[in-house]
Amino acid sequence: MTLLTVLVVYDATDDALRRRIEKICESYGLAHIQRSVFVGFLSEPERRRLRVEIENEIELWEHEGEVSVRIYRFPIHEYKKKYVIGWLRDFDDDPEPKSYEVA
Repeated sequence: MTLLTVLVVYDATDDALRRRIEKICESYGLAHIQRSVFVGFLSEPERRRLRVEIENEIELWEHEGEVSVRIYRFPIHEYKKKYVIGWLRDFDDDPEPKSYEVA
């Protein structure tokens, strides 16, 4: 199974909806690296399920205000080329893929 880097970026003005999106991302083992950013490594079927869960959360539950979610996927070797400038307290470190995660 090949893993991909998955990056979830979101804005939601409804606090309850934002928390539900965070819980979904956490349930997939994604790291909360910035206020509205999660990143981790998923297979393509897992990424699809993540997308459907977030879509359902937005479409099926009543919420007020605006919401925007972007899910990016790219090869792990591209993720390894990232630059990190600065740091934030109380957020996860950027996860590092294990050398044998890609099969």
